Amino acid sequence: MRRTPTPLSALSFAALALGAPSAGAQCVPFVQLQLDSFAPASAQRLGTSVAIEGDLAAIGGVYGVYILSRQPDGRWSSVPLVFSKGVAPDDLFGVSTALSSDTLVIGASLDDTFASNAGSVSVYEFDEGDAVLIQLLNHPSPGANDWFGRTVAIDADTIAVASPSDDDFAPDAGSVSIFVRIAGVWIHQQTLSPPDPSPMDAFGTSISLKGDTLAVGAPGDDTIAANAGAVFVYTRVGAAWSLTDLITAADASVFDSFGQSVDLDGDSMGVGAWADDDQAPNAGSVYVLRRIGGLWIEQQKLVVANAGASDMLGASVTIEGALLVAGAVRADTALPDTGAAFVFRRTAGFWSEIATIHGAAPDAYAGAALALDLGVLLVGAPFDDGAGEDAGHAESYDLRSLTCPADLDLNCAVGVSDVTTFLAGFGAELPWADTAPPLGVHDFADVMAFLSDFTLGCP
Repeated sequence: MRRTPTPLSALSFAALALGAPSAGAQCVPFVQLQLDSFAPASAQRLGTSVAIEGDLAAIGGVYGVYILSRQPDGRWSSVPLVFSKGVAPDDLFGVSTALSSDTLVIGASLDDTFASNAGSVSVYEFDEGDAVLIQLLNHPSPGANDWFGRTVAIDADTIAVASPSDDDFAPDAGSVSIFVRIAGVWIHQQTLSPPDPSPMDAFGTSISLKGDTLAVGAPGDDTIAANAGAVFVYTRVGAAWSLTDLITAADASVFDSFGQSVDLDGDSMGVGAWADDDQAPNAGSVYVLRRIGGLWIEQQKLVVANAGASDMLGASVTIEGALLVAGAVRADTALPDTGAAFVFRRTAGFWSEIATIHGAAPDAYAGAALALDLGVLLVGAPFDDGAGEDAGHAESYDLRSLTCPADLDLNCAVGVSDVTTFLAGFGAELPWADTAPPLGVHDFADVMAFLSDFTLGCP
């Protein structure tokens, strides 16, 4: 990216002439995208799982999944609710969802088809907008209470399915089964387990799959301390997966549950430790790691301002580029346990908290599920009572679009700090300071565009 010289003295003078930004109430500075009105039934817990890829999204409950299609105006429209024939409401069909291109994966972790609560996974493909069931997957050696399908992940022709309560290697040690698509049929490739499985490891509580890299969270792992947790990273060479890294927190402590959530984005990884006590008992935290020379190195530990006891930050996490969003399912507003999704942004290599999306009702547990793709975020609140007791709720935000374009510090007001933020971004040639054509060039046009937005202020 190149830059042409630009006189910034006028802009700097404007900053000196302005007062400090007003301290407003909690706001969400991003554009909220409309979702068609759903009518979830009581106890459906819509928002237990969410998935997004491009213009397709899925919102799962515990008995059914809504498929969404994004329209040119950004609005999400829904197609008929997906149910699986023969699956009972208590099978938790929809407890997990994953999308890749034209394939949708749905977990039903308490399905009894293969054994009591052994679980199953349904694989759908889209045909002219309709989701068509292609195959039902099961654990290669199904057992009672395996919870196969509690978490799922898909990337192209590979599906990973976790059974965090699998007893094959130790009671509730867990396992992850890998399936690959060959000539249109999903074939079991390999089953992974911890190298030293122990009871209650819960290996597979979280999984993330990107290409030939698979990250598996085991929040009950005792490698460092009792239930301190760990993340196991596997790499595929040819048709074989092998363990290439075992990640624990640098400040690991008992019952932190590091690995409760995990998400990969290229050479970046976010890991949630929802029972971390650093800020307050069970306030939680999120770790950001970077892959350097094939090994994952801890980069930064994220916590939030005003963290409270039992907020459980890190219950979920999603990372993409310079954005990371973490769920704190029991964060409070004036109401208890509304839950929240905390948005972090990386600037000059450092992550900082920039916005909070709170749940709308008490005990909603907003942030229980998160998905982020191309800057568009889905937030699940499975215990929201707006449509009925525990009917659930979901919201979508475009994190690329600001409700107030000159509000670069994201406090829902314009002031000196926004000018300072723009100058820093302009000087470092960061993409978000490249606000006018020609894109890829930081020049006077960007300065004028920012000044124009600044003059408009905030709605």
